[in-house]
Amino acid sequence: MKGRTMTPVCQKRPSRKPKSQPKSQSGGYLYLLASTEGGALSSLIRYFSGPNVKVSHIDAVMPTDKRFISAAWRDRRLRPGALVGARFSGGVQVREPGYGKFTYTRRMRVWVPDVSAAYRFLAAQIGKPYAKRAIVNFFLHRSRPFEMEQPEWFCDELFYAFALAGGTQLLHDANPSCLSPAELLLSDCLEDV
Repeated sequence: MKGRTMTPVCQKRPSRKPKSQPKSQSGGYLYLLASTEGGALSSLIRYFSGPNVKVSHIDAVMPTDKRFISAAWRDRRLRPGALVGARFSGGVQVREPGYGKFTYTRRMRVWVPDVSAAYRFLAAQIGKPYAKRAIVNFFLHRSRPFEMEQPEWFCDELFYAFALAGGTQLLHDANPSCLSPAELLLSDCLEDV
């Protein structure tokens, strides 16, 4: 994975809500689906990510837990169980589960202190284009600046920003615009579901 040293900055799930936390802010899990397909772009992403890499794409998975429906569903596009991610075809969109012919999948989650802020951020990104220049930079190992309000997204940096908007920085030492989907999964903040 290009030999980078990456340190996670995780928010651990507290055993109870901290007294200093505002009532409007509640913590919860964000879910992701790491996947790969058999297409050429997927193969190139895996090839440039390093040997034995199985993952070429990241989607956010909308929760089905009723406790978080009010936080996530203020934007009606974010349907329970739907997937939200940036893809070369269509940019950032809400997609139905099973929209792709995945040959590999892995479900993971990360705890964030402000799940509502994370979903508000994600909803605001829907409709933005895929960062096509970023994929070229990824293949050439070029860096580009990362901003929370980017005009376009690459799949793994969108999930990184989704978690960051909720208060959890997945990897401290890395520019999310330079990561591959497989490198994002190296975060100690993520756990398998």
